[in-house]
Amino acid sequence: MPDNMNIKFSSKFPKLTVINNRDKFLQEYVKGKTVLHGGCVDSELLGERIATKLLLHDILATTAKRLVGVDVDEEGINEMKRKGYKDVYYADLESWNYDENFDVIVLGEIIEHIDNCGLFLQSVMRFCRADTTVIFTTPNNYYFLFWIYSFFGKESIHPDHNYVFSFNSIKALLGKFSFDVIDNIVVWEKVDFTRVSDTAFTRVKKKIAAFLLNSIHLIKPVFPQYGKGMIVIAKRAQ
Repeated sequence: MPDNMNIKFSSKFPKLTVINNRDKFLQEYVKGKTVLHGGCVDSELLGERIATKLLLHDILATTAKRLVGVDVDEEGINEMKRKGYKDVYYADLESWNYDENFDVIVLGEIIEHIDNCGLFLQSVMRFCRADTTVIFTTPNNYYFLFWIYSFFGKESIHPDHNYVFSFNSIKALLGKFSFDVIDNIVVWEKVDFTRVSDTAFTRVKKKIAAFLLNSIHLIKPVFPQYGKGMIVIAKRAQ
């Protein structure tokens, strides 16, 4: 039985690279590469994302040499096909029978939804060569807005999320399934609550709230760990 007195319960944050725009970072990262994009639909927001030119799959397609999308949202995949998207597949990465390796695998906001992370990571490995880069993006456990919600006795969390990760916890998880973390990036994107369907009055209220919250970005140089999102870049352990 392990001696709990010898377990180290505190860990320093890893060295963090700070960026202001997740999508632009990913767009540049996949330039000229073959890419597998897991979770390509952006469920429930597909139409709005396409209309506002914010669909990550479209953004990746502008620079990737070849882009393959996969998602468990059958309706969303069918809608993408109706709109002319090629190489998008309705499938679960855990059981997808697809025989190809990629330069980069982008798993945008997926891992927090997964029921069985071990099985998922083992499945992702099937699409990796030794030099394949796997990019995990996920909400940051230490995001300052989460703490603000907690002051009012609330949690800000998507109802389909099973986990909230920190940089050290996701490193530990990936290490158990033969992935080495090679870079840790924290995303400090500005808050924007507005939606296409908002009335003018609602839009004004949301913009005021966003202005107040975005002022907190002044702490970024001193406390980079409180950014909105995480990007963890990993490769197969050698």
